[in-house]
Amino acid sequence: MARTIIKYAQLSTGYSDGCDAHYPTILTKEDGTEADGSWSYFCPVPEGELKDLLWRTKCAMALVEEFAPEEKIEGVEFVLSALPSGYQLFEHLKGKKVCCTTPLLPC
Repeated sequence: MARTIIKYAQLSTGYSDGCDAHYPTILTKEDGTEADGSWSYFCPVPEGELKDLLWRTKCAMALVEEFAPEEKIEGVEFVLSALPSGYQLFEHLKGKKVCCTTPLLPC
């Protein structure tokens, strides 16, 4: 079975309109738990994790497509070296309280 090798080219941005004032404020399960036992909160995604790399790649590819389509090269994917200043990727975690007697069904 042949392996596909993907080359990455790093992009960096010099402009950012990011601002941490727009970050989510509910960052723990305790703070995001409702009276019915369900929860909804946000967790920052650390730089270098798979989701971080995925989104930095998607953003870079969209920038190249929009602003420099002539730079696209077969077999090369672009990735942002980092998110622009003031931006942070968050994962939305949510769930419901589960019954002890029937563990797969909500109470």
